[in-house]
Amino acid sequence: MKKAKVFFAPVADAESLESQAEKAVQLAEAAQFAKIIQKGRPCALKTHFGEGQGIGYIQPPICAAVADWVRRAGGQPFLTDTNTLYRGHRSNAVDHLLQAEEHGFTFEAVRTHVIIADGLHGADQVTVPIAGGRRFKEVRIASALHQAPSAVVLTHVKGHLATGFGGSIKNVGMGCAARAGKLAQHQGGHPKFDEKKCKSCGTCVRWCPTDALSLRGKLERVALEPEKCIGCGECLALCPFDAIGFDWSTLGPELIEKVCEHVLGFLQNKAGRVGYLNFITHVTKNCDCMGNKQKAERPNIGIVASTDIVAADKAAADLTRERYGEDIWAKWWPESNYTSQFEYAEKLGIGTRDYELKEI
Repeated sequence: MKKAKVFFAPVADAESLESQAEKAVQLAEAAQFAKIIQKGRPCALKTHFGEGQGIGYIQPPICAAVADWVRRAGGQPFLTDTNTLYRGHRSNAVDHLLQAEEHGFTFEAVRTHVIIADGLHGADQVTVPIAGGRRFKEVRIASALHQAPSAVVLTHVKGHLATGFGGSIKNVGMGCAARAGKLAQHQGGHPKFDEKKCKSCGTCVRWCPTDALSLRGKLERVALEPEKCIGCGECLALCPFDAIGFDWSTLGPELIEKVCEHVLGFLQNKAGRVGYLNFITHVTKNCDCMGNKQKAERPNIGIVASTDIVAADKAAADLTRERYGEDIWAKWWPESNYTSQFEYAEKLGIGTRDYELKEI
């Protein structure tokens, strides 16, 4: 496989959203995203509308600029994401749309429609056969994302408790899966509770998507029903007292492979018709699914663009190691073995780790 082309534009910490939007469009043009657009047909702009009070998602002015560019290129853009497993503000389409509006994704602001790709309760899906995977022979992809002839994936690069590095592979593999696809991915380890740190606040109980947790006894200690637990890790991520640990020895690598195989399923009918924009800005340890405002833990670096998902993510990870002088993803989530997602995705034929970077 020949080297993939990856384009890069630097972004300063204080840079305006308008400037970032302009650079995103310049990168889309440099990476020749126009070639992926099907004239007069829908183009999915896969993004994340943020959870609760979180602020790390790609902001509406940037999404609006990309939507306008797709329209100029002849496509019919729509912004989209899928419902979550956990009980947040995006677990069904009605709440999800309200959350999107609260975060500024109104038609007036983004100049296009928002569609929740897997329907009211996450059951609108297409079963897609795949070949060559270790975990699945078929995967379940959200209907609107499967049916869209082309897509532009807008990803906020951040850490993730299970995959370590949250780039386009994570955004597509988890974010384009319908609820059944997400459930199939999140099967693995169980949480472990530190009773000395636990304050019995009930946060983990409220957010558990399968009612696997409860508060029991006079001291209201957290109790786990293992047969109900799907190993999604939401309790770990949301515990305000760092009282929950996880055995990632099997979950981490297996989850990453399952995520990559869902990327393969998403791309089955879109070969050469997907572009990726990775925003290495407001870099945080945790995913944008956290409902709280996370402070940026590292300076902005910039935006990368490519039509190769593996190259786009590998370039983003390489840039962070180069600019920060350390591997923050391995430091934050050492058990994740995050680079395995690049290796396994390449093995599946999704893309290549070999790329050339050009700054614009």
